[in-house]
Parts: sequence; structure tokens; C-alpha cells
Amino acid sequence: MITGKKYTYIFHLVLLILAGISETFAAEIVIQGNAPSYAGEKLTFYTYSNMISFRETVVASCMVNDSGNFECRADIEEIRLIFTSLGIYKCLFYAEPGFIYQIRLPSKIEKTVAEAANPYFEEVTIHLVVKPTGSTNGDKIPPLTQELNFLIRTFNDSFHPFYYKYVINAYLNAVDRQEIDRAIADIKAPFEGINNNYFLTYLEYRIGLLVHFGAQQSSQKIINDYFKNHHIFHYNPAYMELFNEVFAGYFDLYISENPKSGLASRINREANLEKVLELFRKDKNLENDTLIELMVIKNLYDGYFNQNYSKPSIIILLDSLKSMSKIAYHKLIIDEIKAEITKLMVGTPAPSFELYDRDSNLISLDNFSGQYVYLSFCNSFSYYCIMEFELLNDLISRHQNHLAIITILVDDSFRAMRDLLRANKYNWTFVHYSNQPDVIDNYDIQAYPAYYLIGPDGKLIASPAPSPSEGFESYLIKVLRARGEI
Repeated sequence: MITGKKYTYIFHLVLLILAGISETFAAEIVIQGNAPSYAGEKLTFYTYSNMISFRETVVASCMVNDSGNFECRADIEEIRLIFTSLGIYKCLFYAEPGFIYQIRLPSKIEKTVAEAANPYFEEVTIHLVVKPTGSTNGDKIPPLTQELNFLIRTFNDSFHPFYYKYVINAYLNAVDRQEIDRAIADIKAPFEGINNNYFLTYLEYRIGLLVHFGAQQSSQKIINDYFKNHHIFHYNPAYMELFNEVFAGYFDLYISENPKSGLASRINREANLEKVLELFRKDKNLENDTLIELMVIKNLYDGYFNQNYSKPSIIILLDSLKSMSKIAYHKLIIDEIKAEITKLMVGTPAPSFELYDRDSNLISLDNFSGQYVYLSFCNSFSYYCIMEFELLNDLISRHQNHLAIITILVDDSFRAMRDLLRANKYNWTFVHYSNQPDVIDNYDIQAYPAYYLIGPDGKLIASPAPSPSEGFESYLIKVLRARGEI
């Protein structure tokens, strides 16, 4: 017999499934605007293809004409968070399939030389003012007060002061739960009658974050109230932020609470996925195969960077999970995680690039196929880089028959590279990073200088490689001898 409560749950589940089905058909979005300070520049808009490893993928790109006008087009299947980096700003908005958006960009402020070279520099996040001006598929444009970006911006403006107040207080003093409940009621009140499902999910899981941190509600209670037997919203940032918080370190927590479970051995020694899943299927906090699978994906990803877990075993388990999973999106997440964690492993292809040299020639890593390449990342205002340049000059003079050197210069301007090379006689290839700035992320550059050794087959031999002052020449000779090159 289906009780009233169970009937209500099934009814809402059917609605969620139908809502999901309605969003699976791709429709074009158009992003328009006028931004004179970016005239002549290329705008590139991104989204996160998943919110576990947060892989950034290009949604659309377009040029800003001399008058400052631009128009980008792309097809999307679901509501997505769209963002772009513009100097010191990270600008974002939410796009629904089928709409034409007029957006207003902030005036251009470039990063300083120090900011551009600092891998830890945090951009200023701006939720853009956007206005739907039309539809590409005939859908009705919502009134401003029902538009998704307006709703989320308005909600965040009222939510954030409460969040910071209660989260900080929770660490300093006991927080009155009744006071938090009153705050939640105040936050929700302006949005009564709103029927935008994406926004309502966003609101619900932002409130969950407040309850979790502000009221210090346990992860187990949050999982039960917000995740167990609930629909999974892979593309909703509020859902995924709470998911990532409560399931962070879930493997470690399970091992500490169940020391005789053998989970660590099943991961590290056996790399046996079925035995790992067997334990979590008995976990009363979960009882949801799709949720278990997503939790395992997250913890395998996090576990790769945790010294308590075997990296080779993590990769084996990811491969097993991809083979077993029936969820196409989970397979995609696994592929993206594997691409990230193996991209700089010895024996894998070095990330490609095409960058301009001092004479404006486009230089590709492929140009050096068949050669050993000593790749360095530097900037001309680093004392250590300049000191190493003298050693690189000596190195190339002795090993030019076996080795090519490429320095990717991360300087404020292309002119700075030309000035450096005019003033010094450096006898190897210099290129500037500016036309492909993601090369810094592709090589995970955290400090300068940084070095890699790439083999004739384009695969990494040393990642990272020793610097010239740390014995690279001796290392190179050992590699060449081991391979019968000398």
C-alpha cells in the first residue's frame, strides 16, 4: 500500500524526472553585449563540465569588434553556470537553453605583472547583470522577477550576510538553532510563489549549507535530509557544493568508524571495486546506488592526492568503475578525472601548445618531434630565472646535438620578451605564453622557474625535471646513456 507520504515522494520524483527529460534537448543560446574596453579582443566563455574535478570547458568564443559589440553562440542541453576571466575579474551568469542574453561586462582592468605571474591570485568574482532579450526556440521570456539570474543574485544578497554571521559564530560561540530557523524563514520569504525548479533547488541546498555549518548539523543528518533518496543535480552549484562538503573524506571517515571493515585494504592492496561498493551498499546513510557511485568517484579523485591511498590502485578502481557504471555522465567525469591526474605523469604525452616567438612565428611542441626537449617556464623579473638562463646557455652549447631548449616566458607583455632577448645572447627558443595562457594550468605551474624533460616521442621523461643548478646535465647524460644515445 502506498501511503500519502510515499505517494507525495513518488509524485515529486516523477516531476523531477520529467523536468530532467525536458532539459535534455540542446538549444542555442546567444550572448550579446557592448564592451568598448575589450575592442579587438577575443571573449571566451566556459562552464564546468563536472563539479568534482571542476574541469573547465569552452562553451563559446567570439571577437569584440571595433565598436565594442560582440555576439557568441553555443548549444547547451541544460541550465549551466557560464563564466569568463577578464583581467582581474571572473564574470559569471546562468544560461538557460534557448535564450538570447544581453550581458554587461565590467570595464577592463588588467592584472599587474605580479598578479599575472602569481598562480594563487584570486580574481574578483562578479555575477553579471544579464537580460534575456529573446528566444532561439520560441520559449516565452520570463519577467525580470522570475528570471534565473535575478533570482539567484537577489537570494545571494540576502543569504550571504546570514551565512557569514552564523558560520563565524558557530566557531566562536554556541548558535541558537531557533535563531537560525528564523533567519532561514526570513531568507525564504521573498521567494514564496517562485516556481523555477533550478532556483528552488539552488535555494534548498544553499540553506543546507547554512544548516550544516551554521547550526553544526552532522554530515550524517545532512546526507539523510538532502541526499539520501533525493534526485542528483550534477549541474547545480549549490547542490554540488554541499555534496562536496559532506562527502569530503568519506573514505577516511568510514575507515575510522569501521576499522575492521577492511576498506583501506580493499582500495590499496586489492584495488577491488566490487568489494568497495559492497561496504557502501550496506551503509544506511546512503542506500542509493547512484549517490554511492558519485560519492565513490569523488573520494577516488580526492584519494589520489591523499598519501593514505595508492595512486596506481586509485587509477585501477576508476577504470573498473567506468566499465561498471551505467550512467553516461559518471563515465564522463571519470574520463576527465583520469585525464587530469595522469596528464603530467612520466610516460604520458606532454601537453601541446602553440605560442609565438620573438619574430611572431607560431612555435608548436610538434616542431621538435624527434628531439629531446628541456621545457622551462620563467619570467624576466625573477632573479632565479635570470641566474638559470646563464646555465642554460652553457647547457645548450654542450648538448645542442641531443637537446632542444624551449623557455615559455610568462611576462606582462610580448615586448618584454623582445627586450630581454635583444639585451642578451640566449641561444635557444623563447616563446610568450599570452596567446595560450592555459598552458600554465596545463603544466600545473605553481612557481618559477619550472622544468620538464620531454622525449623524442613527445612523452614526459621527467615531470618535473631538475633545474640546471640542481644537476639536470648529469640527469640528462644518464637518460641518454640508458637509451643508447651516447
